[in-house]
Amino acid sequence: MLIGLTGSMAAGKSTAARTIAEMGFPIIDADRIAHEVLEDEKVISELVKEFGRGIISDGRIDRKALAKAAFRGGRTEKLNSITHPVICQRLIFDAKREEEKYGAAVLDVPLLIESGLNGACAHVILVTADKAIRYARIMERDGLTKREARARLKNQMPERQKRKYADIIIENNGTAAELEAAVRNVMMEFMPKGKPVDKEKD
Repeated sequence: MLIGLTGSMAAGKSTAARTIAEMGFPIIDADRIAHEVLEDEKVISELVKEFGRGIISDGRIDRKALAKAAFRGGRTEKLNSITHPVICQRLIFDAKREEEKYGAAVLDVPLLIESGLNGACAHVILVTADKAIRYARIMERDGLTKREARARLKNQMPERQKRKYADIIIENNGTAAELEAAVRNVMMEFMPKGKPVDKEKD
């Protein structure tokens, strides 16, 4: 069984993923795979062709420079069109492998719905929080102004839209401990006979 985990920026998805991993579920982390994809020679070549040599530092993709070039030029969709197909392919490959080994796996993907990967999942969990709370978290975490925080959130699918695709919604307007408890309560439903997923090495 594949379970999708998603959430808008600063909603608490990372905390939820960490809690799920602690329970024994294998996590397929899109951010980790995205880093690996940026080391793929074919992807690097396409990105340089589109965004220029300024995104290269010491022979590797400078992620901050790439993000800046994409946001500044209004070309985030072009960036996504280059990287997302490769990321999605690797995510599904890893997820299927873990699912076969352990019976369940969790796809931890910020753009799960936007990428269409939710269609591969038996369940979709959305971690959400009120907009004002997410603004405050982003500003404190990244040292941004409210205008900058608003600009980042504006580039994401609205929460009301994401809710339409999720069959499990976890509201994270409280403390980290409350979020962890809510996540554990949800994930217990997917454990064989209420026990953690068996991740012992072969």
